[in-house]
Amino acid sequence: MISIKNDVVNNDVVAQPAVNTKNSFNSMGLTQSLVDGLKRMGITAPTPVQEGSIPIVMSGKDVQVRAKTGSGKTYAFALPMLSKLTSAPVVQGIVLAPTRELAVQIGKDIRKLDPHVQLVTVYGGVGINPQIEKLHNWAQIVIGTPGRVLDHLERRTLDTSNIRMVVLDEADRMFEMGFIDDMKAILQQIPKERQTLLFSATMPDEVVRLSKEHMHEPEKLLYDQDEITVKNIKQVCYGVDKMKKLDTLMAILRNREAGKVIIFCNTKRWSDTLSLLLRKRGFYVKAIHSDLSQRVRQFVIDDFKAGKFDILVATDVAARGLHIENVTYVVNYDLPKNPKDYIHRIGRTGRIGKSGAAFSLVTQIDQPLLRNIEREIQQFLQVTEYGTGAQVKQDVTLQSPASHQDHVGHSHEEHAKMYDEHNSSNPNLSVPREHNSQCTQPPSQHKSGWDRWD
Repeated sequence: MISIKNDVVNNDVVAQPAVNTKNSFNSMGLTQSLVDGLKRMGITAPTPVQEGSIPIVMSGKDVQVRAKTGSGKTYAFALPMLSKLTSAPVVQGIVLAPTRELAVQIGKDIRKLDPHVQLVTVYGGVGINPQIEKLHNWAQIVIGTPGRVLDHLERRTLDTSNIRMVVLDEADRMFEMGFIDDMKAILQQIPKERQTLLFSATMPDEVVRLSKEHMHEPEKLLYDQDEITVKNIKQVCYGVDKMKKLDTLMAILRNREAGKVIIFCNTKRWSDTLSLLLRKRGFYVKAIHSDLSQRVRQFVIDDFKAGKFDILVATDVAARGLHIENVTYVVNYDLPKNPKDYIHRIGRTGRIGKSGAAFSLVTQIDQPLLRNIEREIQQFLQVTEYGTGAQVKQDVTLQSPASHQDHVGHSHEEHAKMYDEHNSSNPNLSVPREHNSQCTQPPSQHKSGWDRWD
């Protein structure tokens, strides 16, 4: 059981569950085969989101859940959906996700729970005919991006007449990506006698309006928003000269603990360039961005998860929705233009209670972006001037892998030239911050080369 206290958000009464740690999957009405499967996977206790959501979904009610990244949302809707499936050879459930990567990930997670489920994943960027053939053969659950799902509906290759459960996963992200009209069009073509489950890291007004228009008296569960705290993720910001960014990254990577690292860049071109620079220095690294085909992107993600390489250089295409276990560090080589992307980036580490660290390399011209991030997370980020590799060891306990050696390198001048080209394609990164004489400089370890005003 969960206890409920009332809260008010956007004039709505919100159920905010208090976790009963004695609860278990056995008491939630799930099929025994699913509970046994969870035990074989080593999962014996639900996360707070799962504990609050699953009983409501199993009771047949609509539910609107606001919960942060990495809180176990996928199983919160997948377990009840699988429990409610019948043996009828028709589509009974559909999940909408904002990206191809997330749709594929959800499909894999559901198949882990039930390897025998008839599931089809549909998304753009690949041929539609194989998807049509799979839908024609038989599907119980369809997972897809809004654009491709709508394409199938317009072609009449997806029968929605027997759908009894709809999941809108990462609803805020779908809104940010401009899918709100597609989502509404899809919902209008699904029987009204259905359950609708909405999961979102945040609840912007447009998402709230969508829930009011297309959900029936949903239960509302309000957990921590997708805001990053220092509880499980240590955030370290280094103030660096642009000519020293690569050196700083080298120190972080050489001194890191064994595990996976994701490095975020703002452009596809620089992701490829940085990946090349790191490979020449003996690191095992690959890059991922939207110019790669879906097939190649999926191969890269699968290899990264399998440990075939341990450093992934990525644009924000990989920043949200992907569950990659044991990501030790996230490095913001470039600060994101959108402060929300900072949250989604560093949320790749420290997932579901695990610890992690996030490093951000901040140049003088990045200060406006840093301020925006601080406003978003409502937290001051201390910036220290990077000194030596020993400083990295002091910031986070690290060990240096013997295999990562600087075999081949570019000079500072070569790297600065590359970085200048990279910066020229990011106009938002090249606006210096003017000094405000009415502001004060907070206490810090900054030296004269790194000045900051707040």
